[in-house]
Amino acid sequence: MNFDVEAKSIAKKIEDSLSGAGIFFRIFFRGKSESSLAAKIENNPGKYGDGKKIQDLIGIRVCLYFSDDVELAKQLICGVFEYDKDSSTIDKPEKTEFGPTRFNLIYRMPPEMINSIGDGEYLAKYVDYTFEVQLRTICLKVGMK
Repeated sequence: MNFDVEAKSIAKKIEDSLSGAGIFFRIFFRGKSESSLAAKIENNPGKYGDGKKIQDLIGIRVCLYFSDDVELAKQLICGVFEYDKDSSTIDKPEKTEFGPTRFNLIYRMPPEMINSIGDGEYLAKYVDYTFEVQLRTICLKVGMK
């Protein structure tokens, strides 16, 4: 069991949406393997199962060149996938700080993807069929020589 195929499919939909809007970005993705999923569960005994479930079975990172594009990218992705606001976090640097803006956003997997993965007992116990998208800016100082 490896979720790279599903990760690639999600990344392609995000890429198409952002490219269509003329946003400059780089995109990276990964799907957890069966062994990395098992290791995450074993390394955190009691953390996952009945209450909290794993939300990063699939991880997508979108690096944006302009901070103004972060909110737009979020809106575009929300138009493609169902957004879980309560599970998402947004980190923005203070106006006096120089650093990246990071949105760690959680989205629900499309039903057809859940069906292709299968909802075996093991997965259903530990995974909530969401995926994580991290939007972040690339910290570049512009106009410096």
